[in-house]
Amino acid sequence: MNSAAGKLKLIAASCGNARGNILNSKGSTAASIANDSTVSTAIPANTASTLRTMCSSLRRTRARVLTILAVRSKYIHSYILGLMPEEPKPLTWLGDSLRRVRSFSSEARQKLGFELRMVQFGREPTDGKPMTIVGSGVREIRVHAGSEHRVLYVAKFDEAVYVLHAFVKKTQKTPREAVLLARARYRDLIEMRTRKP
Repeated sequence: MNSAAGKLKLIAASCGNARGNILNSKGSTAASIANDSTVSTAIPANTASTLRTMCSSLRRTRARVLTILAVRSKYIHSYILGLMPEEPKPLTWLGDSLRRVRSFSSEARQKLGFELRMVQFGREPTDGKPMTIVGSGVREIRVHAGSEHRVLYVAKFDEAVYVLHAFVKKTQKTPREAVLLARARYRDLIEMRTRKP
């Protein structure tokens, strides 16, 4: 057997063992690989070191993956069961709402992206409420990620989901300026839709 092919097989077998250790134990996978006689004797030191680094990285990534899967699981069930229409409504960002969302933290943007995607498919956000003070059919998405993030949108029209405003909430009450701005954008939207032929 070619020695390079033999080494590749040993590395693949070691990675398989390492993967099993990562998924099934809380101990140090890198240490178990270091103690594995087939790895330490058959694989050059630099390759074994690289393998240990990769396994350590996999262990750290495992926690992140499990967190993401927990967040997404409620959405995955809806897709699998076929409860959503085939085509999502497009998102239309009014005013500076897109720029404001882009200024949110990475965690807030990710959560908000999931919520807006559900709205595009005709589902309700996991944490939202009606904002009739702004206009008929206006709803608020609440995202808790470090600070409180809010997005006001309208999804009652067939052609699109309109995002009216996005802001970081710093007090218990919704800021008056945010309500007035969203109300003005809602009025402009209604006027624009009535002028369309």
